[in-house]
Amino acid sequence: MTPAFWLCSAMLLVGIAFFAISKERRCAEEKKDIDDQIIHSQKMSVLGELSSGIAHEINTPLGIIGQETELLQMLANRSFNAGPDTTELLDRLEQIALQVERCGEITHQLLDFARKTGAIFQATNLSQVSEDMIRLVEREASYNNIIIQREFTEKECMVRTDPSLVRQVVLNLLQNAVQAVEEDGNVTVSTRNNGKWAEITVSDTGCGISSENLRRVFDPFFTTKPPGKGTGLGLSICMKIAQRLGGAIHVRSEQGRGTDFTLLLPATEMPGEAQESKTKTRL
Repeated sequence: MTPAFWLCSAMLLVGIAFFAISKERRCAEEKKDIDDQIIHSQKMSVLGELSSGIAHEINTPLGIIGQETELLQMLANRSFNAGPDTTELLDRLEQIALQVERCGEITHQLLDFARKTGAIFQATNLSQVSEDMIRLVEREASYNNIIIQREFTEKECMVRTDPSLVRQVVLNLLQNAVQAVEEDGNVTVSTRNNGKWAEITVSDTGCGISSENLRRVFDPFFTTKPPGKGTGLGLSICMKIAQRLGGAIHVRSEQGRGTDFTLLLPATEMPGEAQESKTKTRL
């Protein structure tokens, strides 16, 4: 046998060995990814149960504190004459009531995060839903010279989805966008339907999100806001809602140039609806 034959054989054996090693490495990486997903799924399940339990436990004392605060406010108004001390006392009680209300909102967010409820699908105009949510935050945004622009490709961007859940997502994205801009900037809300997916995009001209934080924005309890300004649950709940509706949320951001959040929803009929429609037609 010639040296060329041995050389070709050696190269073939090296190639086979390299292919086998590469395949084994890919299998190991895929197995690790699957294991990580299983572990993450288990963590999320446990986190949901813990969140629900903690929220229920905290709600009871919060309710009592709130009731007692209202009683003290009523007694203070009845028993004391108007004066600096009375005013200060009422201000302190009002602050307690506000903080109790804030804690209540946090526990409700925890319950929303853990709760498993079915969506109610119906014909929904995404442009109208977006407009309704814009009107809720537009006045407050205007105080900081933030302009909210509409870019609705269709006046009636119709899909079958749960409008109340979509409103919750859009409102959260709008509030985040306004907070990211802070002042003197723009927030743009756009809707479009390409036949396969319907989209609602909320864009801002804020500070943007670093690449390191961008990978974590949908993690429960992760937030870049100052202490007391956010729970880190809003985007986690939004992603959970989007998935429940058969869609997802995509994010694109560049530091110093703003952020885009896009809610994707199926534009086609929901599974089972086409068959149900055909059955009704035959009847």
